[in-house]
Amino acid sequence: MGIVGSLIIAHWALGLIRTTSPMLLDASIPDAQKDAIRTAIETDSDNRVADLHIWKIGEKDYAAIISIVTHEPRPADEYRALLGHFTQLSHITVEVNTCQDTGCSS
Repeated sequence: MGIVGSLIIAHWALGLIRTTSPMLLDASIPDAQKDAIRTAIETDSDNRVADLHIWKIGEKDYAAIISIVTHEPRPADEYRALLGHFTQLSHITVEVNTCQDTGCSS
């Protein structure tokens, strides 16, 4: 019975490792999705994504921190709305910086 019990626990432990490893190792979203998120922000107005970090926080959930530079800043909720169709993003933090120079949006 000890061997059977240890096999059951080993099976459970392997499943737990597979599930939690991406979260513990800060796995990111696939590059294609990351590019689509960047494009969704940058195609609206003169926005430029200066910094983008996305990491796994759940089995199918991701968190994102996005730093945006623009000549015409708007409330963070408007930028979050641009990402509304990315359902896997369950937590989004947006930082909006006003561009005072002509070259910052190119």
